[in-house]
Amino acid sequence: MKLIGLTGGMGCGLTTVAGFFKQLGAEVISADEVARDLTKPDAEGWRLIREVFGGGYFFPNQELDRRKLGRLVFDQPAELKKLNACLHPLIVSEIKKRVAAWETDSGVVIIEAPLLIEVGLDGIVDELVVVGAPLATRLERLVKRDQVERAEIKKRVDAQMPLTRKTAMADTVIKNTKSINILKEEVEKKWQEWQETEQQ
Repeated sequence: MKLIGLTGGMGCGLTTVAGFFKQLGAEVISADEVARDLTKPDAEGWRLIREVFGGGYFFPNQELDRRKLGRLVFDQPAELKKLNACLHPLIVSEIKKRVAAWETDSGVVIIEAPLLIEVGLDGIVDELVVVGAPLATRLERLVKRDQVERAEIKKRVDAQMPLTRKTAMADTVIKNTKSINILKEEVEKKWQEWQETEQQ
């Protein structure tokens, strides 16, 4: 098994790149999907959030009100720290369990995680791939995608490790600055490299 860490900043196109790798045959473990599983009603993360933040951040059907909680934590760094302390250990533990299930596999397993470096998962991967894009492009994409104010998006971007630091740590940087077809070609080129390395 070749274990790849795939990360980048918000709005860089991380999920798109992960999707292209999946089409080529990679197994993808998405940290966002893991987080969603852990915050479903009565799951472990859901219970912790309810305990720490109270019932005001849940809809009547008991689903987590992610937007409301997001506004709180990105306005108040101390609250974001509390949320991360609740969820990050659970997410890391679950990702490691899923990685272990593929250990005897000879293919490529990708951990797709925006906060991969911040939670220390870069320490377990064979290669770190960072997806990058200019800040103005990222903000434009996020405003369009999430339908929220630019100022709110900027707060969320600023709460992450600067993209320049991530790219400085990367083994490979995939730039998402042009068309979707060029991005796909970049992914295919990287995939081909991995296949050739495996055959040596």
